[in-house]
Amino acid sequence: MYLDVALEAAQAAGEVIRASLARPVDVQSKGLRNYVTDVDLEAERVILDVLNRRCPEHDVLTEESPPEARRSRYRWVIDPIDGTLNFTRGHPCFSVSVALTLDDAPLLGVVYDPLRDQCFAARAGQGATCDGVPLHTSGTEAMIEAVIGMDWTRDAASRARNAALIGRLSQSCNVIRSCGSAALALGYVAAGWWDAYWHLSLQPWDAAAGALIVREAGGQVTDLAGQRWELDTAPLLASNGKLHARLCAEIAEVGRSSSDSDPRLGVLEQT
Repeated sequence: MYLDVALEAAQAAGEVIRASLARPVDVQSKGLRNYVTDVDLEAERVILDVLNRRCPEHDVLTEESPPEARRSRYRWVIDPIDGTLNFTRGHPCFSVSVALTLDDAPLLGVVYDPLRDQCFAARAGQGATCDGVPLHTSGTEAMIEAVIGMDWTRDAASRARNAALIGRLSQSCNVIRSCGSAALALGYVAAGWWDAYWHLSLQPWDAAAGALIVREAGGQVTDLAGQRWELDTAPLLASNGKLHARLCAEIAEVGRSSSDSDPRLGVLEQT
């Protein structure tokens, strides 16, 4: 039942987003490299309309509205447009993310690509799918074959850490790509299109759905030190599981070497 609610909400937001493509969009700055549009707000409104109608007893945490006081053990965690910058530039890589948590543990998640009408979904303990077809992470075991995704943070120090990671991992992997939507990137890992993905600073709505989808597809999701990722964990590393220990070791080595050269860039796992 609740997965149907998530699908309805995500697809309703997708309709709003697609309808907006034919008109000018009002873009506002929320801070450094952080944007919101009138379409984000309208997409959020239609999601909330669905949730209030179908699950009025549940709490909601969303990117574009102030957090509510907790009333329930159940909470919906939503991002009406994950990848707003891409959306404002017409770059077709953004998504709607809807997750339901129980005591802050994801129970189900949906990541919807409104342009491709493509839906990644998962329920805890019941596997992950893309448009109803079961998902499985890749079988890649050699780093030199790995396709790795990452996205940029907003602050200068984290960007320097990202640059250090790219400098090291680019020597040992196949290629590093940037998506611009963490939720969508996690769907790519779950589908086996990418072998791993990292981000140094995520909010719960960025990854609540995607992290569950990766895990249910057979992958691993942790912080950068290899500890289990939780909803309030900002750094995230997702992989097919086979590459995870190697990636954690590479990240730790970058942290050590960066700390030696510049203490401000060290301790990546605490970003």
